[in-house]
Amino acid sequence: MANASRSSVVAAAIGGDLTATAIVAQAVRSHIIRIEGYSHTKDLGTGNFVASETFAVGRHRWRMEYYPDGRVPDTQGWIDICVRLVDADAAGEVQGKVRFSLLDQGGNPVAGHTFTIPLFGGAAGDVTGLDLIERSDLEESAYLRDDVFSVRCDVTVAVPEVTTKSIHVSQLRRDFMEQKDATAPVGLIVKLRDQKPAKQNKTKLKRSTGRELMSGSLCAE
Repeated sequence: MANASRSSVVAAAIGGDLTATAIVAQAVRSHIIRIEGYSHTKDLGTGNFVASETFAVGRHRWRMEYYPDGRVPDTQGWIDICVRLVDADAAGEVQGKVRFSLLDQGGNPVAGHTFTIPLFGGAAGDVTGLDLIERSDLEESAYLRDDVFSVRCDVTVAVPEVTTKSIHVSQLRRDFMEQKDATAPVGLIVKLRDQKPAKQNKTKLKRSTGRELMSGSLCAE
């Protein structure tokens, strides 16, 4: 009889009687900067950057910053990429993470130059960034073509208010239907934010490829 009950539940789900809901406690936004005329940006000097247009994630506005010769003297000769919280009224710590990816000519993240780090933000001007690639390595790579290359930034932040939305049942994994207890309720996906990241120091520097550059309002304007 237990097997019959289980079969009935699976059959009903396949027959279209199953609905699903996602509980969403995070916001995600991706932004790409395309550097056209890379060689003409090399003379900007250490600490100087070119900023992207702003974009919204989790009720805040952000921008990417491209440093063609490092953000600080210690990173001269590197291409540094940062994301900055630009809201003037931002208050409280923003929980989340950011992934920076150098893109190949097909628009795909390059495995050796894709890094995910905790997001540092709580006040306008706070910035999270890292050393993406040495300039000499980029110039010898296939990722720079016709003086053009691209970088992608994926920002994920916790949202203050959890929301729900309907999702198509096809998003449910097959093994979700095959759980041992056939009488257990189905039709709910819980999508929670990542564990709260450890608090970061105001300035953080790691001496390796992809090392993080986190600070408050120390970024050169």
